[in-house]
Amino acid sequence: MYTLIVYYSIYNMEQISTGLNQIGIGVFLLGNIAMAIYGTINHRNSTKADYVLANQSLGGGVLMMTLVATLIEAADIGINTAYDMGVISLLLYFCVSITAILLGYFVFPKLTTFHNHYTIGDVVQTMYGKWPRLFVVAISSLFSFLMIVAQLRALGELAKLFGFSPYVFVLFFGIIITLYTFLGGIRAVASTDILQFICIAVGYIVFTWLALNRVGGLSALFSRIPKNSDHLAFWSYPGLKGRLLAGVYYGVWNAMLISPPAIQRMLMTKKKSQIQHMFLGFSVLYSFFAILLFVVGLCLLDIKKDLPSDLVRNFGFAIQTISNNPIGQLLFLLAIISIMVSTIDS
Repeated sequence: MYTLIVYYSIYNMEQISTGLNQIGIGVFLLGNIAMAIYGTINHRNSTKADYVLANQSLGGGVLMMTLVATLIEAADIGINTAYDMGVISLLLYFCVSITAILLGYFVFPKLTTFHNHYTIGDVVQTMYGKWPRLFVVAISSLFSFLMIVAQLRALGELAKLFGFSPYVFVLFFGIIITLYTFLGGIRAVASTDILQFICIAVGYIVFTWLALNRVGGLSALFSRIPKNSDHLAFWSYPGLKGRLLAGVYYGVWNAMLISPPAIQRMLMTKKKSQIQHMFLGFSVLYSFFAILLFVVGLCLLDIKKDLPSDLVRNFGFAIQTISNNPIGQLLFLLAIISIMVSTIDS
């Protein structure tokens, strides 16, 4: 439900419809199709194990990138929370990272003992029997359904920003994603996740650099924030206990204990060390991306103070306010689309 609520942040966006952005969307789609074809043809899905788990043959780096691309969602694009709350907004994301490390090192490595298991339902049936499996399958299916609906809804809203019909945009992306996922299996999904991970990383880094350039650099940005401002407060932040509880809840939720894609990534590993390194890499990169968006949110605060919350949540407005560089805008928008597409196909 939290995810569905946060997706309001991209509704009613200011339109940034340019030929460059539309070309960029086309290239992005073609790139995903090409990566899916490469992943499928390079290793034909001759067995169920290969189709679902890639025969546990993917390297640690690929597994880490596909996990990051899968678990980051549009709800994690926290420009508005940084604008509203400041440094305390990072607490939510750091709780996710800490939880991921704890689970990755002390809980999830046990999944490597479940050979010939393809889903969380298979694991639960082996451990607890048929009826617990059916319960977990029902919960996981509901979780997946809500996630896909939320991502597609958000994708439709993004279409307005590019000047496309939301219905055509969602239908077109939906058909492409369904085709390469259905035909290529996990290898196609993992291959596209690599491209989407690169888009996320490049888009975030470039846009943060542009935002800092706009405000004169990191030192200049922090020098203009009053020392007694709540935006720099942590232990003295009003309602800190509530934020800590929200952080713990958000951390456990984002650990995705019932998430089929997250469990599948772990079943794709052969060794405990792979799971540990995968989650350590996720935690570091997730925190890094959160810090970048925190900086972007502070830059927006420096440029335009006292904006109403609805306007801060408006990505189109925020992007155009922070930078008028068309390349930077496009890269950041592709990063957002990559986040949504990687969650849908997974």
